[in-house]
Order: sequence, then C-alpha cells, then structure tokens
Amino acid sequence: MTQGVSEAISLEMVQIVGLKVHQLMEQIPIQLGTKGSKSWINHGMKVCIKIGTVENYHYFNIINIDRYDVIIGMVFMKQHRIMLDFKKDQVRMRGKNLYVLCESVDKYLQVCRQAMQHSKTLQNKKVTQNETK
Repeated sequence: MTQGVSEAISLEMVQIVGLKVHQLMEQIPIQLGTKGSKSWINHGMKVCIKIGTVENYHYFNIINIDRYDVIIGMVFMKQHRIMLDFKKDQVRMRGKNLYVLCESVDKYLQVCRQAMQHSKTLQNKKVTQNETK
C-alpha cells in the first residue's frame, strides 16, 4: 500500500540544522512521480514550524528530496489557510502576503547548499584519512 507524502523534509536539511530524528517501526512506501518508481520512508520527526504568525508543531517525513529542503502539503496549507497565487507570484496566509523567494535568491541558496555539501564531503575525507593513519 502506498501513500502520499503530506509534509517532507530532506535528510540534508535535518543534518544541517541538527534536528532530532525518529526511526519508524516499519518502512512506509511512497509512490513517486513516474510510473513504477517508488521509495521508502524510514524516518520522521515532529518539529516546530513557524510561517508568518503561525507557530505549530508538525510531523514531517524525512525523504530524499532533490533541490528542495522542505515540502509543505495541502493538508497543512488548508489547515492554516495558505494560498498560492502563481499569477501574482504571491503566497498568502490568512489574507496576508508572505515573503517569497525570487529566482536570484533561489540561485544564491543553491550555491550555499552546494558549498555546504562540498564542505561536508571534505570533512568526511578528512575523517577517513585520519582513521587510516
């Protein structure tokens, strides 16, 4: 039985921020975007999320997300009255506009993320070299 992933966070983001993770008692299969592809959820966490004026503890599945740190699902968005307006490039929550990343900021964040990954790779190489000495 597969299920949709409502809210998800990348393992990379969890490690960068240093959040506490819980291993699930059994794996949960998830269907991906293409026919025949699927993955498994092995870990989850409950974390305080703050968006606009809302501060609330919420459960997130930890999955391997490419190019994104966090995915907020429709259940959360409906619960907190979050609306996406693609025509105006706006995100509104309870009638108020929220900050939206523009393309140049997205590129900046991608560069930061790549730098963090590179730094992590270098740290892992140093640990491996020290272990072999």
